[in-house]
Amino acid sequence: NKKPDNEEETNNYVSKDNTARIYDEKEHDKVIDSLKDKAILKDIKTVTRKIESKLPFSTSSLQQEAGLTLHLDSASITSAAQYLYEHGFVTYIRTDGVNMSKEFVFKARKFIETQYGAQYVGPIKKGIIATNNSNPHEAIRVTSLSRTPDAVKKYFGDKTTKEYKLYKLIYERTL
Repeated sequence: NKKPDNEEETNNYVSKDNTARIYDEKEHDKVIDSLKDKAILKDIKTVTRKIESKLPFSTSSLQQEAGLTLHLDSASITSAAQYLYEHGFVTYIRTDGVNMSKEFVFKARKFIETQYGAQYVGPIKKGIIATNNSNPHEAIRVTSLSRTPDAVKKYFGDKTTKEYKLYKLIYERTL
């Protein structure tokens, strides 16, 4: 393996064991084009990975995720979540629960099957369906899956509002 002249461009792809990790076709084509006549391609492996869905949001996990992905401070997240709750878009926002009602879980599975196909309906994660436990509140979730982010954006002005961004984040985690 000859080391490429344009080292800065290709270092993003080469791992410690001197193998490249490329995750999509565009990235693959870009790397191959940048290495023409500079390196020898020995092997290509295609790997399919299964990504597990994350648990629904509790108050603290919503704060963490929204802070990291939406770059909002805690006060902004809390006020946007409170607005969504007061206007009936999401369930109660002060909860430690990560479970959902049995009825909602089965409606969600049916919705996913209808909208996206049966191949996208995965197994129900252990602990998702609410049982008789000490936490009276469900996880933070949307109140209706038919209220897609695109369908409700008119209620939030444009797509840049913190309420819209937070609703979209909660909707995607709910599914």
